[in-house]
Amino acid sequence: MDTTTQLALMTKAKKVFGNDNTFLSFPVTPLAFAKETLDFVSDMDYDDLKAFSLLVNSIPDGEAWLPTSDRALWDIYDDVLNGVETEVAWSARTDHEEEQYQTASQLLQTTAGEDTAAYKRYKQYRDQLFVLQERYAAAKSTGETTADPALKNHWLTVEKPQLRQAIQQLETDWITDGYKHEVEQAQSVKARLGAKSPSLTWQEWQSHFNQDIDQITGTDNVQFFPSSFSPMNAIDEGAWQTFTLTADEIPKMLSEAPPKLKQRLAADLQDPDITSITFEFSSATVLRPWLDVDVFAAKFWRFLDQQKKLSDGQSPPAGGCPAYTTAVIFARNIVVEKQVSTAKPSSAAKPSKTGHALQFPTAIQALQVQPMVKLQPQYTTLKQNPLLQTQLTHKVAALPVNLNPEHVQRRSRPTQRSARSVNSAAIATAQVTPMQTQSLQAITMPKQGFQISPKVFTAQSANWRVSPTVKSEQAVTMPPTPSHSAQLSEAFLRLQNAAIVRPTLPVTPIEPRPSKPAPQGTKTVQERLTQAGEICILAFICKLLPECPNPDPTLQW
Repeated sequence: MDTTTQLALMTKAKKVFGNDNTFLSFPVTPLAFAKETLDFVSDMDYDDLKAFSLLVNSIPDGEAWLPTSDRALWDIYDDVLNGVETEVAWSARTDHEEEQYQTASQLLQTTAGEDTAAYKRYKQYRDQLFVLQERYAAAKSTGETTADPALKNHWLTVEKPQLRQAIQQLETDWITDGYKHEVEQAQSVKARLGAKSPSLTWQEWQSHFNQDIDQITGTDNVQFFPSSFSPMNAIDEGAWQTFTLTADEIPKMLSEAPPKLKQRLAADLQDPDITSITFEFSSATVLRPWLDVDVFAAKFWRFLDQQKKLSDGQSPPAGGCPAYTTAVIFARNIVVEKQVSTAKPSSAAKPSKTGHALQFPTAIQALQVQPMVKLQPQYTTLKQNPLLQTQLTHKVAALPVNLNPEHVQRRSRPTQRSARSVNSAAIATAQVTPMQTQSLQAITMPKQGFQISPKVFTAQSANWRVSPTVKSEQAVTMPPTPSHSAQLSEAFLRLQNAAIVRPTLPVTPIEPRPSKPAPQGTKTVQERLTQAGEICILAFICKLLPECPNPDPTLQW
């Protein structure tokens, strides 16, 4: 696949999966996995859980997925919630407001801190709407740019009306059966009244981020907070949709690229042999039960150092964490269709380069006209800032007992190697050792139509693919000790309970084959770029943070 075609594919992916508050980050090093490897929650596989958690919690810095920060998202989150440089405003809810807040909270979460049945139902409908909108955007791009009358007519008369009707029906069902209004009203009440009593809200967030419970430390002394993806069946049969880039779309996608990019590609011509690139995709939200994203939008906290920012809210944003990964886009069955001359050997006869189908190193260099975010170096420590240290001493003394760092138990980690010291490039290339695990039965959703048949999962052998261009020692990790088994079991159970199940999606309208025959002296060949059962990560969907912190000056500080 030539550079120009790769750029066109990336541009269409951005149109389908991106929006104003997100950007797509494409792996430079191929990320290809066996399906069993991504079933780490079902299989209770510690090594694969650790590798995935380290991968998705790296801090992205642009459209090339090659994180260089030595801090993971949980490090930054811990610095906000438990750091001695964080200040929380003073305020209190009235008795009536407290009652409203608790009522809203009970609609969203159980006393055990898990999502309620209503909130899970809400998320299921939201996920289905995302999928339909992605399908609509992909089909629209193809239908409106194709020069083939049959394809254009199919879009106008079949796909467009069917998908619009499906979206409208789903939006109606979301209201009547998915608790849409109830959940969003409860979320609004929590956000509004949560700011009325910052200290209580802060305690609630801290309780969800318990290092003694949520943080896992393996025998290799690497610490991480478990993360997975939701829906839990996002890579199962019935969850995949078709993504097609036709020859007619390539110039259209390139025309929408930034002017500097078009100038850079002025002398580069696309491969005239390519007639289409097709694969199946499935998107999934990154699941972090320990993270409350409302922290990033709250206006009742700030850093003592007013210059310290997670994000300055500019374009592009700069700071310690201007963006984080919110979702992943999986791809499989990648096929390139070409029309080649019958006088030369077919390119399909060449051995496929498995795992390299979505490798965009050269294309990303051309696409990245300006950085998406600007990661700033770590901030000056208190020991290096005597003035700030003096201010901090007075602030800490004034904190209530439940927020005073001296009264908060913090795990000491002098001899442990933190996950932040792990090179993110090695995450995707490390060989992991399968471990013998316990069986686990899938949970059952509480409402009709979203039930998983009980099934016993067993551990299976799976490897993280090693890039042939990278030379590194294979990291061999031992299974967790028996003392960690209970904690791991609890971690896997929390991830399963937090995940939703994607219902079987409506069948995609069958797209007709192009009606025009291959030119004389050529033939159509297909080259499969992935092996059967192999799943690639096409891109990471990264959310841009607004200005954070952005404290309200009218509050009492």
